[in-house]
Amino acid sequence: MRALLGLVIVLALGCQADPKKCEAAVKNYSSLLFWENADREIGSAKPQDREALRKQKSDEYKQQLDRGLTTLVSQCQSANNGDMVECMIAAKTAAEAKACQK
Repeated sequence: MRALLGLVIVLALGCQADPKKCEAAVKNYSSLLFWENADREIGSAKPQDREALRKQKSDEYKQQLDRGLTTLVSQCQSANNGDMVECMIAAKTAAEAKACQK
């Protein structure tokens, strides 16, 4: 019984994605999507308001990331989808990042 339990634990731990890659994927994906919308909003603001709005958006993004990073990395690890993780890391645009989920 102990041997079976040990095997289950090893298999469960062995079936998780690399946490560093998951963190990189989550950060890149969330950054691309967040800034796609934020840049649009900043671009439509009055020129004199853009710098302050960019700082506000930067602070907002950092807060959102800090609140959700641990959970998202854990979910990524559990999903163990290496192809999607690599795609999310390599994405250079929000459209590319969104396409990784297909």
